[in-house]
Formats: sequence, structure tokens, C-alpha cells
Amino acid sequence: MKFIHTGLLCALACSAVVLGAHAADNQNLNVTATVQSLCKFSSTQQTLTFGLLDPSNSVLVNGTGAAVTYKCTKGVAATGVTANNGSNFGDGSRRMSNGTDFIPYALTISNGTQTGQGFGPGTDLSLTVGGTVAANSYQNASAGAYTDVVQLTIAP
Repeated sequence: MKFIHTGLLCALACSAVVLGAHAADNQNLNVTATVQSLCKFSSTQQTLTFGLLDPSNSVLVNGTGAAVTYKCTKGVAATGVTANNGSNFGDGSRRMSNGTDFIPYALTISNGTQTGQGFGPGTDLSLTVGGTVAANSYQNASAGAYTDVVQLTIAP
């Protein structure tokens, strides 16, 4: 009996050594990501049109506003939309050109400081770009099509 008891103790001790050699360990893994704070235009290029300018009229012409859509990261407010001076800037103003003559105009931008809801479906925000052309700006202009390209920028 004493012999069996000693053998049993030896078997238990050997298995304890074997089990200890295969012991598991744990370590934490930190997982991180940063969601960017940004705003981006989501509409295709828009056109602000002043239509037909009648040089015989002496009226201020309002442009048909362009609805521009954008999205911002959820909870991020756009700090505003800015517009560069356009391709034909000169004499202190934005100008449309037909290649020879220029027609000065002014831009207005509204609703460019809304808070974003994210980039998923149905989260577009909208701003309006409008403009005016003073009568004295086109009364002596040559006939033809006038254009300019203005770059809009939106920032969070």
C-alpha cells in the first residue's frame, strides 16, 4: 500500500511539472483609430448663372443661386466656405470674361457653417452661392458669353 501511495504521488508530481510547462499567459492589445475632423463637398460642380444681361436696362442683376451640398464628420461644424478670386480677377474684383472684355460681379455664400451629421446617406448639408452684377458693369460690354471659374473651399 505504501508502494502504491508513493507511486501515485510520483505520478501526480510528474504531471504537475508537465502541466506547468504548458501554462498560458495573457497580454492586453490596445486597438486605436482616429476619425478625421473634415468637411467635403458632395455635389457635382455647380453653375451660378446671371442669365441674359440686357445692356439697355440699368438694373442690378441677381444670379440664380447654386445649391452646393457638403458633408462634415458627425458633430463637426464647418468653419465656413471661402471662395478664391476666380480666373479673371482684376481691378479689385472677380470678373467674368469673354476673352477680351470683363464683367465684374460679386458673390454671396450662405449656410456654410452648419454642423455635420456624418458621411452616410441622407446627411448632406446645403449652402447657397448667389451673386450680383451691377448694371454699369455690363452696359458697355461686348456681346457674347462670359465665364469665370471660382474655387470654393470648405474647412472644419
